[in-house]
Amino acid sequence: KSQYACDGARAGTLGDSACGLRHILDKCQIDEEAQELILKHYKPVPRVKEGCYLAEMGANAMMDISDGIGSDLRHILKSSGVGAEIDLNAIPLSEQLQRKCSQFGWDPLDLAISGGEDYELLFTITPQQEEKLQIPHKVIGKITSGNSLIWKGGEKDYLGFRHF
Repeated sequence: KSQYACDGARAGTLGDSACGLRHILDKCQIDEEAQELILKHYKPVPRVKEGCYLAEMGANAMMDISDGIGSDLRHILKSSGVGAEIDLNAIPLSEQLQRKCSQFGWDPLDLAISGGEDYELLFTITPQQEEKLQIPHKVIGKITSGNSLIWKGGEKDYLGFRHF
């Protein structure tokens, strides 16, 4: 059955926490915008209420994005025995992230997909269920048969954070 891989139950963006951490590690000058990104790293907001709602709505699989969507999506795919096609142009990026990446020459998609610590929700749900959702969300791709993960719109294979 066809499913959507949806990200961000509150249409949250990805990569802000990683960008904040990058500012810290690279000892960049901290302006007000950078401070907001750093705060997102130090004080993430878990989406508990949204997760409960999505479970009630029949989400097939769901997890928070703590190790980057490149890693966490693979956990869902492996556990479910399926593949996915993800549209890189659909990955939600904040304007702050894009400005800072432009300023420092960083890749915003790399931070968004591999950075982690965003704690937004990644979930799969059927198209029929998705139409009924009463919370903002962003469809970023679709679940496929097989076991491959395809990043449409790019040539890089984003892996996400690896603990070991």
